[in-house]
Amino acid sequence: MTTQQKMNTFVETTLAECESIISETENVEEYSTGDMLDVIQFSDIRESAEEMQTLVVAMAENEFVSNNMLENIENQSITIYQNIKYILETAEDEIFSSSDIEVMKSFDNMRTYVNSIRNIVDTFVLEWKV
Repeated sequence: MTTQQKMNTFVETTLAECESIISETENVEEYSTGDMLDVIQFSDIRESAEEMQTLVVAMAENEFVSNNMLENIENQSITIYQNIKYILETAEDEIFSSSDIEVMKSFDNMRTYVNSIRNIVDTFVLEWKV
């Protein structure tokens, strides 16, 4: 696989996984009253995924990938992971129950997507960092 193909795969996969997280946050919002989601700052999940998309697009548009860009992307992937981990745990404990099947499915999907992001970012950063 060429360097450009690796970059394209990274960009496409990361953007798609972030978009999937954003979509799942919309699904959860449809099934909730919203007030409690504001209390636990559920919107932070969406915002961190959108920020990741912005960083990845900016990097892809650059001719040179700097270590600083890679660090920012790596840090953002950690932020998304932490937001999903802690916000979803709180949501499961305080708002939703296992009987909220669609919401629980969205939570599982978000965890899968963020794990994919973390894996691809870790691999990409390891290969590209100087």
